[in-house]
Amino acid sequence: MGVLTNLGIALCALVVMTAFWRSMNARLQAPPPAANRLLRLSAFPPGVDLRREAPGVTDLRRLLDDMPGDCDPLLRSGDLRLALGTGAGPLRVMGRAQELRQLLAHVVGIACHAMPSGGILNVIALTEGRQIVVEFMDEGAGRREPLLAALYRHGSNSRPMPLDADSALATRVASCQRIVAEHGGRIDVLASRLGGLGLFVRLPLVEGLFALP
Repeated sequence: MGVLTNLGIALCALVVMTAFWRSMNARLQAPPPAANRLLRLSAFPPGVDLRREAPGVTDLRRLLDDMPGDCDPLLRSGDLRLALGTGAGPLRVMGRAQELRQLLAHVVGIACHAMPSGGILNVIALTEGRQIVVEFMDEGAGRREPLLAALYRHGSNSRPMPLDADSALATRVASCQRIVAEHGGRIDVLASRLGGLGLFVRLPLVEGLFALP
C-alpha cells in the first residue's frame, strides 16, 4: 500500500512539473508585450526579416550628421564634399539605424557615379506634415547640370549585368528602394528648390514622446 501511495505521489509530481515546464517554455518563446507594441508602431510590412536588426525609434538627423565620417571613403574616392542642412531638433523615424546608414551611403555611391571631381552633394532634411523629407541635390564643378537624380532614374531602369558599371549602379538603386520601402517610405525624382532635378527620400515621421537611444 505504501509503495502504491509513493508511486501516486511521484506521478502527480511528474504531471505538475511537466505542466510547469510547458508553461515556462511558452512564455520564453512568446515576444514580450513591449516588443509587440514596437512592431505595431513600426512601418515594416509583413514578411520583412526582423532578425537583421530590431527596429526602433531613430534620430535621422543624427545619422545625417554622421554622414561625413560614415561616408568618408566614398567621398574621398569621388573627390566630393557634403553640404548638410539639417536644422535643429530630432527627426524621429521608426527603423533600423544600420540600414538607414547604408541607405545614405548608397546615395553617396550613386553621387560618385554622377558627379565630377570637386563637386558638392547638398543634403537638406525637413518635415512636411507627417513625413520627413531628405533632398539630395548634386552641385557639379563649373555649374554642370545636376545628374544624381537622372542617374538614379537610369539605374532604376537598368538590367544588372555581371562586372558592368550599370550593374553596380542598379544594385545601389535597388538597395535604396528596398530599404526605403521597408521603412514605409518612397523615393521620388522631382524638381528641386535648388534648380534642376533632385532626389527626394520620404519617410514616416514618428510623432509624440518616444525615447531615443
